[in-house]
Amino acid sequence: MGDILLKRPGFMVGKWYEDFESEQRFTLIYNLNCTAACSHCASESTPKAEGKVSLEDARQYVITAAERGYKWFCLTGGEALIYWDECLELVRLGSSLGMTMAIETNAYWGRTPQVAERRLAELLDAGLAHLPISADAYHLPYVKLDTMLNVARAAKAAQLSYVVFFIYSSDEKTDKEILAALDREELFYEASECAPLGFAKQLPSDTFRKIDIRRVSDCDELGPLIVPNGDVIACCNPDVPRESPIYLGNVNDEPLEILLDRFAANPYVKHIAGCGFSDIFEKAIENDELRAAYGDKTYRHICEFCEDIFKDPVGRQRLEQVIEGARGQDGKRPEAR
Repeated sequence: MGDILLKRPGFMVGKWYEDFESEQRFTLIYNLNCTAACSHCASESTPKAEGKVSLEDARQYVITAAERGYKWFCLTGGEALIYWDECLELVRLGSSLGMTMAIETNAYWGRTPQVAERRLAELLDAGLAHLPISADAYHLPYVKLDTMLNVARAAKAAQLSYVVFFIYSSDEKTDKEILAALDREELFYEASECAPLGFAKQLPSDTFRKIDIRRVSDCDELGPLIVPNGDVIACCNPDVPRESPIYLGNVNDEPLEILLDRFAANPYVKHIAGCGFSDIFEKAIENDELRAAYGDKTYRHICEFCEDIFKDPVGRQRLEQVIEGARGQDGKRPEAR
């Protein structure tokens, strides 16, 4: 990812998720219904999935985020652009409040180059600053590659910041064909491993690659996330269990302002951002019980280790000790990198 960030043209710099710190970026899963039913979907979205944030609530989330100093706000789903006019309104609002507004999409709406250009112009007119586009083997049964390419080409031509999100699958032939098309078009894309979350937990084992937790640094997906049922989570994983300290609460029970204060003060988030998961793993397995449980376990994604260690009462207790031990002489926790 570092190389692609360095190679971006000037009109893309300062618009991507990675350009902002965790305390500056805010994500809203606007709806769970989608034009697709991808087998890797972390939010388990399908055309029949239920759950949507009301436009009134979403407006207030945008306003609160801006008031609290968030600089980057992303609408996602499901497929948020099913509610096209509502998304335009939210983008206008966030842009008028000085935030960099983004919408993630599977690009279903770009069926021809002309339609893609016309609809993209509407998004630009509303103030959209960044457009992440999904294109991989999981989406192909529902959205043609040419449709995705129409939207990416239109974004590139209009000098709208964009990135094509590509997730590796077990279908190596199709993966290579898609990546070849992206390279041929000279489109900016980010290729990532599949995370075993949501529907992806049911995928064949050869979909995933093994990772070495000791070589994983910080989590680059930290930042408040609101899901349609009102849950607020400190990262991008909508399935974080409620017993995890990464789970912040629910806006139906407490005001969003309190939950954002909880995020800002969350010592676990601070430690992950400041020291990384490799440090957490090494410190955790100094405990005999945790070493026996997780020391030799094979992980496919950092989210699996995160869920393990935060669901485990012994793990949470050990991390509390680590966090206290990481305090400097001035009593402060490590600063985020």
